[in-house]
Amino acid sequence: MAAATREMHAIRLSRIHVHVAEAMGLLGTIQLALRHPKNTGATADRMRLLAQQLETWLGRVGPATAKLCELGWNPEEDTE
Repeated sequence: MAAATREMHAIRLSRIHVHVAEAMGLLGTIQLALRHPKNTGATADRMRLLAQQLETWLGRVGPATAKLCELGWNPEEDTE
């Protein structure tokens, strides 16, 4: 764990490029995981922040995309 932490710290300023469709999929996956009642703690808190940042970024695409992102928090909007 300590070695992985050092590696992640060393590369912390690197960036990745994500396409809009990939960001939507990532947001939806995070939203689904965060709705699990046992998904709590520091990691869940960090992922909630990441999801909110993704939702804000994706919301700039347009109002329909913003609405779709918002719906991901509501289990009643899930589809099969």
